[in-house]
Amino acid sequence: MVRKWKQDFLQNAHLVFDAAPEQKIAQRKESDLKKKNDQMLKTIGQLTLERDFLQDCFRQVGEPIPEIPEFNSKG
Repeated sequence: MVRKWKQDFLQNAHLVFDAAPEQKIAQRKESDLKKKNDQMLKTIGQLTLERDFLQDCFRQVGEPIPEIPEFNSKG
């Protein structure tokens, strides 16, 4: 019986040892992406708050709000 278990294990050993690292790597990548996404959302919120504050300051002193140039992602 032990011999059969050993044969089964040796035939399927790659399933035991290969699946776990790939799954851990995928989970780690997903966790890293979630952290990066959360940080970007936090930064967007902070920048929006700062922009709104500065726009209110311009309005209070009666100055026109400066135009913000469009972002060009092509470089």
